[in-house]
Amino acid sequence: MRSSAIIIGFLWAFSVGSIVSAQEPNNSPLSVIDWFNQHQTLKPPEETTPQVQSRKTKNTISAIEVSILPPQIPDAVGLTSSTVSGFAASIWQSSKSDKLVRMLDDMPVPRLPSLSILLTRLMVTEATPPSGTPGDFLAARVRMLTKLGDVEPALALLDRAGPETSPEIFQLWADLTLLTAQESRLCAKLAAEPSLSPGYDYLVYCLVRTGDWNAAAATLLAAEALGELDPDTTLLLTRFLDPELFEDAPNDYEIGPQTTPLTFRLYEGIGEPWPTDQLPLAFAHADLRGLSGWRAQIIAAERLASTGAVSENLLLGVYTANKPSATGGVWDRVAAVQSLESAINDRDIEYLEQLLPNVWDSMGTVGLRHVIANLFSDDLADMDWNDANTASLVHQIGLLSRSYESIANTYWPTSHREAYLISVANGTTMGTTYSGYLPDAIRSGFAGEPSAEQTFLLAQNSDGEALLTAISSVASGRDAYPSDISHAISTFQVLGLGDIARQFSLQLMLSSDPL
Repeated sequence: MRSSAIIIGFLWAFSVGSIVSAQEPNNSPLSVIDWFNQHQTLKPPEETTPQVQSRKTKNTISAIEVSILPPQIPDAVGLTSSTVSGFAASIWQSSKSDKLVRMLDDMPVPRLPSLSILLTRLMVTEATPPSGTPGDFLAARVRMLTKLGDVEPALALLDRAGPETSPEIFQLWADLTLLTAQESRLCAKLAAEPSLSPGYDYLVYCLVRTGDWNAAAATLLAAEALGELDPDTTLLLTRFLDPELFEDAPNDYEIGPQTTPLTFRLYEGIGEPWPTDQLPLAFAHADLRGLSGWRAQIIAAERLASTGAVSENLLLGVYTANKPSATGGVWDRVAAVQSLESAINDRDIEYLEQLLPNVWDSMGTVGLRHVIANLFSDDLADMDWNDANTASLVHQIGLLSRSYESIANTYWPTSHREAYLISVANGTTMGTTYSGYLPDAIRSGFAGEPSAEQTFLLAQNSDGEALLTAISSVASGRDAYPSDISHAISTFQVLGLGDIARQFSLQLMLSSDPL
C-alpha cells in the first residue's frame, strides 16, 4: 500500500490536469486507450497530395480492375519452401493444430545440435496447415523457435504472417522485437494503432522511450486505478519513468523463467541489466550486442551455439576477441581454443598432439565438440600425424563435423569401435561387432522399424506428428531410452532423413566422452 501511494502521488503531479480534462460531461473517465488516442504525440506524418502537372492536354483514366485477394492462412507461412527444406508440403495436412500445439509446447530443448537444427528447419518450412483455429499453430512454431534461441527466424515468420493476425500473434511479435532490440518497430506500431497493445505496460514503455513523459505518467496512473497492472509492474514502470526518484530503492524482483522480455528491457533501461545465463535461451542474444562484458558474451555465445542458433564462426570470434586474464572454467576453454587456432595456423604438429585431447575434453563438458569439429576438422585432416592416438582423435573430430561423409572412409580403423563409427557414418551398421547399450540401440535403429505409435501416425499421413514424436522421445540425448533411440532413427530413415539419422547417431557416440 505504501508503494502504491508513492506512485499515485508521483504520477498525479504529472497527469492530474490531463486526466481531469479528458473526462466526459458525466465525469466518467475515458478508457486509457481513448485518452492515449487523444494525447499521443507520436503521429504518423500527414499525407499530402502532390501537385503534378500533366504534360497532356487531356487526362485519360484507364479502367481499373478490382479483385478480392484470398486471405492468407497464417499457419501456412514459412521462410523456406518444402522443396528447399526437404519436407513434404503435406507434412501437417492430416493433423489437428491443437495436438501439434501441445506437442511443441511440451517439447524440451534437444541436447544434440542435429535435433535442434532439424526442429528449426521443420518450423520454418512453408506447408499446408493443419486443421484448427487459424494462427494457433504459427504461434506454437514461433514459441518453439524462441525456445531454441532462433529469435530472428521466429520474428521473420511473424512479419510474413502479419503481426495483427491475432492478439496472441501480436504479443509474440512485440516480445520478439524487444528481444532483438527492435523496440522502435514496436513503438511505431503502437503509436499508429495503440489498440493493438498487449497491455498498458507496453504503452507506457513506448511513451517513455519517445519522451512523452506526461502521457506515459497519465496512462500508468489510469492503468493502476483500473487495476490493469500488478503492483510490481507498476513500481517498475514508475522507476523507468524516473529512475533517480528510486535511486536507493532495493530491487526485490527475482529473475527466472517467468521473466518477460519487457521486464528485462525495463531493468536494462533503469541501469540494472540482468545476466542472461539465468534466463531462457532467447535472452542470451542481448549479451551479443556489445553492451555486456566479455565473459557474459562468451557464455551467451556458447549457449546459443549449442543449439545452432548462432554460427560456429560467431562463437570463434567471441572466443578470440581478447586474451583471458584468469584461469578455470570458461577461461580455460577460451585459452584452449585460441591455442588450437594458433597451432593449426602454424601447423605445429607436436604441440597439436599435446593440445587436442585437452581441447576435446574441455569442449565435451559444455556440449560444444561439434563446434570445434565444424571449425577445424578440414584443417586437421590435412595434416600428417606422428601419434596414432592423435590420428584416431582427428578422425573422430571429422566424423562429428558436417563433412563426416567425405571424412569417414579416409581412415583405416584399428579397433572395433573405429570400424563401427565409420559404418554409422555410412549408414550401414549391420555386421559390426562393437557392442554396448548405445551402439546396439543405434544398430537396431538402422535395421528396425518405427514404434507402433509412429507407424500408426505414418500410416495416417501424419508425418509431422511422427517426426515430432521421434524428436521429443530422444531430446535428452544419451539419457533417452535405448528403444526410443532405435525407433527415432528408424523414423528418420522412413521419412527420408538418413543424413539426420547418421548425424544424430554420431553425436550420440561422440559429443561426450567415449563409452
